[in-house]
Amino acid sequence: MPLRIPFLSLLALFAGTAATRAQPIHSVIGHDSAVFALAFRPDGRQLATGSFDCTIKLWDPANGQMQRTLTGHLSQISSLAFSPDGKTLASADTSGHILLWHPDDSSLPRRLEGHPLCAYAVAFAPDGQTLWSCSQDHKIKIWNVRNGELLHVFGPLDTPLYSLALSNDGRHFAVAGLNGQVFLGDASGQVEHTLTGHHEAVFALAFAPDGRRLASAGQDNNIRFWDSNSGEEAGRLEGHRDCVYQISFSTTGRRLTSVSTNGLVIVWDAVAGTPLFSHRFPGKTYSAVLSPNGARLAVGGADGEAFLMELPMSTR
Repeated sequence: MPLRIPFLSLLALFAGTAATRAQPIHSVIGHDSAVFALAFRPDGRQLATGSFDCTIKLWDPANGQMQRTLTGHLSQISSLAFSPDGKTLASADTSGHILLWHPDDSSLPRRLEGHPLCAYAVAFAPDGQTLWSCSQDHKIKIWNVRNGELLHVFGPLDTPLYSLALSNDGRHFAVAGLNGQVFLGDASGQVEHTLTGHHEAVFALAFAPDGRRLASAGQDNNIRFWDSNSGEEAGRLEGHRDCVYQISFSTTGRRLTSVSTNGLVIVWDAVAGTPLFSHRFPGKTYSAVLSPNGARLAVGGADGEAFLMELPMSTR
């Protein structure tokens, strides 16, 4: 039976652990509009922020200093992803354009054309050779990273697609969108299960590192866990009181971070289903991601500000 954590219990726990909450160590200011997308480089030495001001900024997470600004998009940035080797950064925008950058040099990005509507999410395959994208056009597309060639198109599915995730073992993909359904499939792009539990839009998907669990969240404020092989629901977290926009697992799979639009960030014990840490920001928040080692948390806000905070050791 799905695990549920009553909200009143969460309030009591948060009140009791307020003294251990981490505080922002850096407030990184550089964007002129909402920071909607975040990505840590796999080695943890760089943070990319994507904004509705159509720019991407690269930061040193150790000191919060901005390194570079990437300009090339003409529409709001909707998603960011680093390749597994950290040498390529993919970015998507609300016009459907996808750019591939080399963050270590100033070369011009490669532009991928194919989605006529907003490309909401991008994700690299585990081998780094292909990039997956999903869009408001109801389709999933797979691209060759080396030359930008469009390799495969899947769909259309019966809903605009808002979120996308690939498992680290390369066996599964998941997409979801406006109608609340989560489509779970294999590496070939074949949908194997349609997961029905959410009744409103799903904005966030994340596979646990071992690929056995999938987490989903969205407009109904709940986080649901699914068995990646059977498609059965395997648990539920109830603690947010507003739309959950982003979720991410730690590299061990024991921690899950979630952020909702009302400024609340929660770090959960993803195995026990209990909250470990929370912090509420004063404004709206749209994105949050853990650093690869789990020591830092990056959060993006509605006013163009991003935050970097150290997490207590007990939550890493």
